[in-house]
This record gives sequence, C-alpha cells and structure tokens, in this order.
Amino acid sequence: MATKKLIIVLLFLCHAPLGAKELMFNVFMNNKAVGTHLYQINDSKVVSKANYQIRFMFMNFMYKHESFETYEDGCLIGIESRTDDDGELYNVSGSGSKKGLNVVANDKTLNLPGCVSTFTYWDSNIVNKTQLLNAQNAELLDIETTKVGNEELDLAGVNKKAAHYQLRATISGKEKFIIHLWYDEDGNWLQLLTPTVAGDLIYKRL
Repeated sequence: MATKKLIIVLLFLCHAPLGAKELMFNVFMNNKAVGTHLYQINDSKVVSKANYQIRFMFMNFMYKHESFETYEDGCLIGIESRTDDDGELYNVSGSGSKKGLNVVANDKTLNLPGCVSTFTYWDSNIVNKTQLLNAQNAELLDIETTKVGNEELDLAGVNKKAAHYQLRATISGKEKFIIHLWYDEDGNWLQLLTPTVAGDLIYKRL
C-alpha cells in the first residue's frame, strides 16, 4: 500500500562522525506536526531515532525507526537498525571496514564493496556522494545531486540564508524518491523536504 511507503524515503537515515552533538527536528506532513527525529552524533558513533504518527485520508499511519551506526574515516563499518513501518518490520545488521560492508537485511545477505555511507544529512558533504545506503532496508541507491539555488528560510521566526540542494535517488535508473536539503553558510543542516503520495514531509531543525 502507498501509505506504508510514505516514510520509507527518510530512513535511509543517518550518519557520519562529526564530533559530539545532538540534533532534534520537528517533522511535519503538509505543515501539520506529526512527530520528531533525533540524531545523536558522538565521535564515530551515531544514533538516529524517529517516531511519526500520520493521518492520511481515513487511515492512521505509524512509523518508528532506530539506527545505531559506527564509522571510520567517513566509512560505515557497523550498523544495527530496527524499523516498524506501520506493522511491516525491518531489521538490518552489518559490519565491515573501509574496504567494504557485509549486511544482513531481513535474512537477505549483501556484500557491499568500498567505502559505504548512509544518508548523512547533517554532513553537507552528502551533496558530493554518488551512492548511499538506506539504513532501513539496506537498499544501495544511486544519487544525483543538483544545487537549486540560495534561499532564505524562516525557522521559528528567524530568517536564515541557506543553500538548497535536490537529491534524486534511483536504482537501475528507476527513480525511488526525491529529497530536498538546506544548509546554512557554515554547512549546518537546517531543513529537509521529500514529496510523498500524502503530501510534503518536512524536517525543521529546533
């Protein structure tokens, strides 16, 4: 069902070591608050926790996701994630090195060569990546990034200058989803937007 895929586009989540910090985002669907997403980044360890409750037409949609990741020199060397996508359960477990990652996703085994990374939104270098791993289901996606332009964002009544990028994710040439990201002049992640069948899902940083 389409409703069970509304949020899968986000849980490619997570992660690269940028020093100890915590990022909290309010999550909106069509400008209505539906939940939160917390990122905790401490040296090489990253934790991502998302919790949404969305009403779409006559249905309620629930989404919970946790991901625990370890990096070395920007390369993913360990991942454990659990996701409840409105009753559909996903489990991902992986380990490896800077030269490759072995992943088990719902009993399916994958061997991914090279330096692997998930969707490291808080690291503005994500706009230079050509492949990213979905932490929810271990899909490896091809990424094409375009700079849309420079804009001003209204975040909690404060105007901030931001660079706007669009990431197009595909598998074998077939488009899976689009993500828009905004970063300030110092490379800090400010906002995310992804179109879904129910409308625009938006992250706004607190």
